[in-house]
Amino acid sequence: LPRPGSDTSSSSIEFFDLADRKAKRVIDDASGFELSADGKKLLIQRKGDWYILDAKENQSASKKLNVAGME
Repeated sequence: LPRPGSDTSSSSIEFFDLADRKAKRVIDDASGFELSADGKKLLIQRKGDWYILDAKENQSASKKLNVAGME
């Protein structure tokens, strides 16, 4: 998410692959996220919308969650 000192409110979500010893990008332009307890899924917020993605490299936010009925 936003790096300290950054003037933006969104950033990429990345993880460090211990086997490859490289940082890998999950998705760009996210303003928040939560990782599932088993580490396999991410709930991300992007431009005011919510998405569920696999916690893997090069994901796309294509299916918005319908949260219109939530209170």
